[in-house]
Amino acid sequence: MEILNIYGSIIQASNDSIARELIDEYWFFKHTKASSSLREQLIDIEVSSDKLPIRRYSSPSGIEFNLDKFPSIVRVRVNPVSGMGYYIAWFLKGFLFWSDKALIHAAGISDKYGNGVLIFGVGGIGKTILSIYLASNGYYYMGDDWILIDRSGFIKPFITKITIYPYHLSILPQVRSYMFKREKIKALKLLTAGYIINHTPYPIKGLFELKPVRHKVKPEDVVNDLKIAFESKLKYVLYLKKGRGFSISEVDKIDRYIEELADIASAVYRYELHHVERAYYLLKSLKITNSEYFEDRVKHIKNIYRDAFEKLDGVYKVELPDKPSSDEYLKITEFISKHILT
Repeated sequence: MEILNIYGSIIQASNDSIARELIDEYWFFKHTKASSSLREQLIDIEVSSDKLPIRRYSSPSGIEFNLDKFPSIVRVRVNPVSGMGYYIAWFLKGFLFWSDKALIHAAGISDKYGNGVLIFGVGGIGKTILSIYLASNGYYYMGDDWILIDRSGFIKPFITKITIYPYHLSILPQVRSYMFKREKIKALKLLTAGYIINHTPYPIKGLFELKPVRHKVKPEDVVNDLKIAFESKLKYVLYLKKGRGFSISEVDKIDRYIEELADIASAVYRYELHHVERAYYLLKSLKITNSEYFEDRVKHIKNIYRDAFEKLDGVYKVELPDKPSSDEYLKITEFISKHILT
C-alpha cells in the first residue's frame, strides 16, 4: 500500500500501525504539492516475524534495511512492535535518493517573491529558533532541519515536526505559550530539565544520567498564519557558527568560498549519516546490507551542493555566543529584513 510520495521517492507499507506512524511524522507529504508523478525510488516496508537485531533497553525488536538494489529499491523489514514507524521515519532521511536533488541539513525561508535563504549550521546552533522567528514575521516557511536542494539552485520544503527542547521555551514566547496552553505537564518537564542542566554544578550533574527532554509539535502549532513556500530560488546562505560574541559579516569573493561551503555542508551531512551508522554498529538497533554506499553518497551530494551554490548571490557568516538569547535571533531577523529579503 503506497502511503507517501516524497518528491518521487515512494514509500509503501502493508502494516496499518507503521503507516500511521510514518504519516504522523511526514504528514506534510501526504496531500501537498510535494508529491510527484515521478517515481525515482521505492522504499518497501514489510513486517516480519523473524528475529531481527535487538534494540537495547527494550523488547526484542529491530529494523533491517536491504540495499542490494539501492537506490532504486530499498527493502525494509521490521518486527511487529509499536513505535517502529517512528524509528523508520528517522532513519529514512539517510536513504531517500534523487538523481538531481539532495537533502541538506539546514532551515529554509523565502519571501513572497520566491527568493530563498538557507540557514545553515551544525545541530543545536539555532536553525529552528531562527526559522520560527522569521516565519512569525511573515516569511514563508520551508523547514527547520532539512531542505531539498537541486543542482539548478532551487530549494523545496522538507517539513516535519519541530523538536522542542528546554532552551526553546526561554527564547521563543510563542512556543512557551503553546506548550502551557495544551501541554502543561510536558512544558513543566521541559522547564525543569532546562533549569537542572543550566544550574546544577558539573560534578553533581555528572552523577546523574540526564536524558534529553524534548517534545514534537507541528510548525503551525507555534506559528500563527503559517505560510509555506513550495519552491524558491536559492539566493543567500546564512552560515551560523559559534563565536566569542555576536557578529554578521558578508563573505567576500563568494566564488572562492563555494568549494569550502560545499565541503562544510557535505561534512555535516556525513556527520548525520554517522548517527545512522553508529545506530547500526554500536547500538545494534539495525541491520544493514551493502552499507559501503555511504561515501559514494556523500560525494554525489557534495556535487549537487556545489552546483547549487554557484548560483548564490551572497553568503553571510553569523557568529553566535555560547548561549545566545532572543536578542541575537531578533537582530538576525532584522538584518535579513533590511539587507537580504523584502
